[in-house]
Amino acid sequence: MDSLKAIASSNTGNQSTGNTKQLAVQKVFLLYCNSTNLSYFSWVFVTMNSNPVSSTTPLILVVDDDRTMRILLRQAMEKDGYRVVEAVNGQQALEAYTQCHPDLVLLDALMPVMDGFTCCGQLQALSRSKHAPILIITALEDQESVDRAFRAGASDFVTKPIHWAVLRQRVRRLLHQTQLYKQLARSNRELQTKINELHQAQKALQESRERYALIAQSAHDGLWDWSIKSNHIYYSPRWKSMLGYEEKEIGNSLAEWFDRIHAEDKAKFQGELSAHLAGLTNHFETEYRLLRQDGSYGWMLCRGLAVRNSEGKPYRMAGSQTDITQNKAAEAKLLHDAFHDGLTGLPNRLWFMDRLEKAIHQTKQDPKSQFALLFLDLDRFKVVNDSLGHAMGDRLLLEIATRLKACLPSNSTLSRLGGDEFTILLENCDALRVRQIAEQIHRELSTPFNLKGNEVFCTASIGIALSHSGYEHSEDVLRDADMTMYRAKAMGKARSEVFEPAIHDRAIARMQLEIDLRRALEQKEFMVVYQPIVSLNSGRVAGFEALIRWQHPQRGWVSPAEFIPVAEETGSIVPIGWWILEQVCQQLRTWQQHSVVDSRLTVNVNLSGKQLTQPNLAREVKQILHKTGLSPSSLKLEITESVLMDNVDAAVAILQQLKTLGIQLAIDDFGTGYSSLSYLHRLPIDTLKIDRSFVNDIDCDPEKIEMIRTIVSMAWNLGINVVAEGVETKKQMYQLQALRCDYGQGYFFSRPVDAEAAKTLQYFEIRGSRSSRRSKQHMPTRHIDLMETRHVDLLENSSQHATKTFILPDLVDLGGHGLSDRR
Repeated sequence: MDSLKAIASSNTGNQSTGNTKQLAVQKVFLLYCNSTNLSYFSWVFVTMNSNPVSSTTPLILVVDDDRTMRILLRQAMEKDGYRVVEAVNGQQALEAYTQCHPDLVLLDALMPVMDGFTCCGQLQALSRSKHAPILIITALEDQESVDRAFRAGASDFVTKPIHWAVLRQRVRRLLHQTQLYKQLARSNRELQTKINELHQAQKALQESRERYALIAQSAHDGLWDWSIKSNHIYYSPRWKSMLGYEEKEIGNSLAEWFDRIHAEDKAKFQGELSAHLAGLTNHFETEYRLLRQDGSYGWMLCRGLAVRNSEGKPYRMAGSQTDITQNKAAEAKLLHDAFHDGLTGLPNRLWFMDRLEKAIHQTKQDPKSQFALLFLDLDRFKVVNDSLGHAMGDRLLLEIATRLKACLPSNSTLSRLGGDEFTILLENCDALRVRQIAEQIHRELSTPFNLKGNEVFCTASIGIALSHSGYEHSEDVLRDADMTMYRAKAMGKARSEVFEPAIHDRAIARMQLEIDLRRALEQKEFMVVYQPIVSLNSGRVAGFEALIRWQHPQRGWVSPAEFIPVAEETGSIVPIGWWILEQVCQQLRTWQQHSVVDSRLTVNVNLSGKQLTQPNLAREVKQILHKTGLSPSSLKLEITESVLMDNVDAAVAILQQLKTLGIQLAIDDFGTGYSSLSYLHRLPIDTLKIDRSFVNDIDCDPEKIEMIRTIVSMAWNLGINVVAEGVETKKQMYQLQALRCDYGQGYFFSRPVDAEAAKTLQYFEIRGSRSSRRSKQHMPTRHIDLMETRHVDLLENSSQHATKTFILPDLVDLGGHGLSDRR
């Protein structure tokens, strides 16, 4: 061990003898083996900064069995320029303490071998003459643990998780105290020697040296020197100026000090002072508020040490006083910022969740003590941010917070979780009162906000979770209120909904649907079906619209109306869309190669809104056409009108790229918003598909007839053909023929069928078409007629297959649901 110490000493010495370049970090490991137990060893790890470190630099002993915590503590201490010694348990700490004589010990409370409390007591026994303060770091905050720490001799303690700024301040304070104590002790020893040599004649000189030793140590602090025998006290000019007084305005009595201590701090101050005078503490240190001349209170840190005679009785005490008002304000601000929203000043999520946990606990103790959680989300906040800017958005949030406060009783907690989300905790409030408060909030928010001359309307959707659901954890309450808020939004916004278990069940089912949907494409659970588009002039099939179907392995057929919105929201609609496009192009190309279909026949494929925003859209479509060998003229892409109107300029540019490839383009659901009429001449469109809502009422609503007539006339003038969707009756078909609509699509002609059945439909034409008067070849509405006798066998087989595919949608509700329009 001596040889290791010698190595460590020589390595340390090299720091001062090297060249002028900054020295690298040196690490010295001291290994000690217990002679009675060779398997046991302890280690001490000392680190020094790259700059030369004086032997007078404070040395800190870090004791913790958690290696990560030791590293974090060591880094924090080294950052402040201290030397660090490590020990992994209490037994090793005692050995390191004896060998290294640290200036401060950071001691973990819970450790194997020897816990921190026991170790603290034994360190105190070792430190009778060393006076090294011990700061216990513990996750235990109960009164018994705190009392036990101080009984064991701890100077202070901090709790886990560690507030690093507080820890560093306390370390500085304790080290300063240690240094002061060492110097005072050294001075006392020197002065005691002088006293023994010079006797009573040199007593005044002794006191003077003690006073000046304190001044030299605490030049920036207010000094005090108390003669306990005469009960007179000396206050330095700096001590008086801290309170706003001149030198002669404060006398030399204790009353000048004690009478200015804040009433709430006086008992604590006097208790700690008495404990030190009685010899129960090694030093005196306390924080308290002191009255200034201007009537305000300032926070002070007072430190002192009693001088004792040979019998151990104090006859004198001296120390310093530091104004820590700014530090206290900074600590208070840090604490406030940690639990409050920076914009509104409302409690943040941490504070709110803590308060909610307490409410849950109270309800468990007293079932009559009910509470409710209201989760608010603003309905149009994004519009304000996007149109007026974030500064106006922040101003709106402030005004909303003010209005919400006005609606709430005193026993409530209003919090801003972030963004435009607010939560309200109502305690001791029944369900009826909760609804009344929610309605009051809606009324309050219905009044417009004036944001620097801009009148803004902003409503809120509110989800309510009541405590009678038997909650155990705050996260569960917040989750249910959040889900219920989204249900309120889905039901029309600006409304409140109360949580029901079914809402949670639906959320779980939706989450499972998302998971299954992501797997469905990989597992090949999707299929493409085709619904014919029929010429109302010739009665023949002119094309098909490709639609997607999903056969879930457990649930069976899942309605597109259920899974398409989820696919759009999660983004999985994009890979699904490319898969459909490739399947359709490959199928149509196969039909063409085998001369199964007319070469002029086209297939429509829906493009979702998310696909339309893909930067590589045109390139992806071109690659699929090249891969399948399909002519671009055989493909028609459908884009929903509402998607095009989201950004007309961008849509025009994208459609032009697709048009350049030779692809045909159609606007789906046309007429639902009339928003595209003024832009129609700018869009490179081949087809308009009139929304089914117009066709449904065509036989009883004259206005719908005129609308269709106008659309058909406008499309004819622009050279665009028209397809009417949702044709379900013969009367609707005749009406559309009379309006000179080009094409029809709907259950009257056929439900969506699989590829095998779709290729047989081209042999038929509809009854009642203009060409049917000149031909005996008809397409069935409910029955299938044969074109020619020589095709009887082929068509019987095809018609049987087609009939089977028609029956399947009837049973599982597969009919008429597309990719992006949810039909």
